Amino acid sequence: MEFMRQLKPLINYHRGRDVFSSFCRLTACALSDGSRESDYLEEAKRWNEKEMTVMRTAFESFMKKADAHPFHDYLGHAWMTNDWGIKETGEFYTPQEVCKLMAGMTFAGVESALASRKYITAFEGSAGSGRMILAAGELFGDQRHRCLFTAI
Repeated sequence: MEFMRQLKPLINYHRGRDVFSSFCRLTACALSDGSRESDYLEEAKRWNEKEMTVMRTAFESFMKKADAHPFHDYLGHAWMTNDWGIKETGEFYTPQEVCKLMAGMTFAGVESALASRKYITAFEGSAGSGRMILAAGELFGDQRHRCLFTAI
C-alpha cells in the first residue's frame, strides 16, 4: 500500500505502531469536519515539519485508495501486515473474504425484511477495525442507508 510505503521513513526512526497510531489519529481528526482540530494540533506537536509533510502525503494516498474502494479495510490490513497487533497485543483480524461470507450468511433474506420495514438494525459487539460492518455495507449496496449499525 502506497500510504504505508510513504510512512516508512518515519517507521525507520520511530516505533512503527506509534507512527501508525499517530497517522490514524491525524486522519480521523482531518475527516472530522473541524470538530477535532485541537486533537489534531496536539498530535501534530509530536512531529516536526518534515515528518508532518510525510504524514500529509500518506494521508492523500490513503484517501485516494479509500475513495476508490470504500469497503476495504486498509488500516486493519496495514496493522496486521506489520504484525504490530500479533506481536504486541495478540490481535488477529478476520480476513476480508471471511467477513463477506459471514455477512452474506447473517443477512440472507434481508431484502424481504427491508420490504416491510423502513430500516433494520444490526449490532456488532466486537467491531475491531469494522471489517464485518464494511462487508455488510458492501452487501447492502444502495440500501445500506436503511441499516443502522451499532458497533462496539
